[in-house]
Amino acid sequence: MRFTSRHGIPLTALNQVCVLLYVSIVLYLLYRFISWSFSSVCEEINRGLVDEARILQLYGGWGRHLYYHRLCNETSKRFYYIEPYAYLNSLFKFRPESNYPVLQRPRDCPSVPPGELLVLMGIKTMPSKAALRSALRETWLNPADWADKYSSKIHLFPIFLLGEEASSISLDEEASTYEDLLQYKFTESHYNLTVKDNMFFEFFQTRTRLSCPNAHFVVKGDDDILLVPENLLGHLDLINETTQLIGCMHRNEEINRNIRSKYYMPSELVSSMEHYPNYFSGAAYLITNEVASELAAARFDVPMLPLDDTWIGVLVKSINRTSDMLSSDSICTGVHVVPKGSGGWSMANDYDDPCFLAGLTIYHRYPSPERLLKQGSKFALRIRFIAKNCESEANSLRFASQKTSGCSLRFRFAF
Repeated sequence: MRFTSRHGIPLTALNQVCVLLYVSIVLYLLYRFISWSFSSVCEEINRGLVDEARILQLYGGWGRHLYYHRLCNETSKRFYYIEPYAYLNSLFKFRPESNYPVLQRPRDCPSVPPGELLVLMGIKTMPSKAALRSALRETWLNPADWADKYSSKIHLFPIFLLGEEASSISLDEEASTYEDLLQYKFTESHYNLTVKDNMFFEFFQTRTRLSCPNAHFVVKGDDDILLVPENLLGHLDLINETTQLIGCMHRNEEINRNIRSKYYMPSELVSSMEHYPNYFSGAAYLITNEVASELAAARFDVPMLPLDDTWIGVLVKSINRTSDMLSSDSICTGVHVVPKGSGGWSMANDYDDPCFLAGLTIYHRYPSPERLLKQGSKFALRIRFIAKNCESEANSLRFASQKTSGCSLRFRFAF
């Protein structure tokens, strides 16, 4: 006896129809899951059809992929990350016009006599690194080590750029003693380094109360480097109409799409780019007064990125100055040079070679203030040794390759 439904359809045929319908639904949902774009998922969420979206982000093919969750906000029409990537939501909060309260102000920017040069230097640091700042003031940030190292007298005006840390650290005594701290009320983090660049431009910009418009050159650096004033000032001779920015350049670098990387960049922030514009490593770079003024003005028209160095590159491109950038070998090599015994990986065996040291502008990733003071105190002697025993062109970084006192100059830094 064959059983039928009340419509007279055999159950076997009904089963087949159900299976086909079920398979069709599964295939449709699978298709929608794979093909959903961020905007279409937003639409689905805003229409109330789904309350959570699982996005498949591909990295180099189907074999390398990563699932993660994001929610879409109905009003802003953009996604919000949920755990474990909720911290990435802060990347969308950057605004150049943000007004953070000023906690500490440096002294007024000095005036200099005609024919002399003022160099404004901004150093990114953190409140807890007071000992390191003290070591910097005693070594390469000592104005006396800059004054007579160039054909014109140099006046160095360094300021430290800081936010706030979780632990309450009072900087009142340090600020009143040295008058070189510029601290704003925002939380220190890797992604807030861009805020420090923005506040540095705010200090430089002429239309603000905190300003340093009469600086001839602006240098930006980090607090974990050792810098040789003579070699940095040697770059001033390279400044001309077509060279206005000097540093260690990153060219045509792909945007990082790996959500697990601290250099990850959400696609919404750089939707129009596949590669970053050329940009400098933030360890140290030099720009002219003219370019610094243009960058300070342009920052209101360019969306801020959470990666500070790349944001500067975008700013430079926005003012059509990318062609005025020069990459310096003596800065680039120094970015990767670390002291022996610090766990460093690059060129550490050459660290005590005075001929090698003398050609570089910076040395990166110093592990402690004590080490900086110890090594920094030897620097003046080593530089004078090279000046006396190695042929060099005055105020340049072109050294002749020759044997001197048992060491050979193995690097020729020509620009």
